[in-house]
Amino acid sequence: MANHKLRSPVSTWIGRFGQDCWFHPQGWLWGLGRSLLAVPQTVLRQTGPRIRGLGTHLTRGVRAPRRTRMWWLRLACKFADLFCLGEILNALGMFVKHNTRPLSFMETVEARRIFGDSLDYKRVRLDEWSLIAHIANWVYQRRTGKRSGHMAVTIFNTIHCSRRISASAGNNDMAWLIHELTHAAQYQHIGSQFLFEALLAQRREGYDYGGAEALAARDFPQFNREQQGDIVMDYYNILLGRKETPGPQRQSYERVIGQLRAGKI
Repeated sequence: MANHKLRSPVSTWIGRFGQDCWFHPQGWLWGLGRSLLAVPQTVLRQTGPRIRGLGTHLTRGVRAPRRTRMWWLRLACKFADLFCLGEILNALGMFVKHNTRPLSFMETVEARRIFGDSLDYKRVRLDEWSLIAHIANWVYQRRTGKRSGHMAVTIFNTIHCSRRISASAGNNDMAWLIHELTHAAQYQHIGSQFLFEALLAQRREGYDYGGAEALAARDFPQFNREQQGDIVMDYYNILLGRKETPGPQRQSYERVIGQLRAGKI
């Protein structure tokens, strides 16, 4: 009778990691290489804008009568962005969770209908069956007492999903993905401060942005991070004809989506 030893989760992960590297190296190495290259690419492209953003934030703090806790949090995030912390953590994440994937061709085509050229799609990764998403789902259920069938959490350029995404043109998963891609756009335009701003939005104002009437009176940056995600998701549904919207109201959506495409987040 053979003696079978139980393998620990760590040894199981090492075994799968070795198999992927040996039998399917191209996908893992390509993804890891792109993630590592994102660091110097970000330094070349984003250092100037990030320095200007830091200077603007410091100037506003000096002029303000007092500096709030939010001001200090944003300042810490801007320093972290200056040293490409998000890109470095994404590269480490590619090593730990080597089976994340890029957006598919169809997902990119659908997303371009909304974001145009304002989002760097090649930098976005999807982590399906993510431990981070399952932990977030557990925390949500403990905090609210409600059961959620699925959960997605966007951290920097990586979208963590509690299950596999079955996105196709116009279905619910694609609309869900559009919401999460809005968070990726927030990171690419304003940096890592979007993370705690989204968390605060969930605990304070929530996701309800007030419908098309509110869009007519406010600009896109005036909505919180989660409301922005739902605005973009609703506009995607309008384009597909899944959400009936009269002409004037549709124009309100198109106005704020134009601001999103211009990077006004």
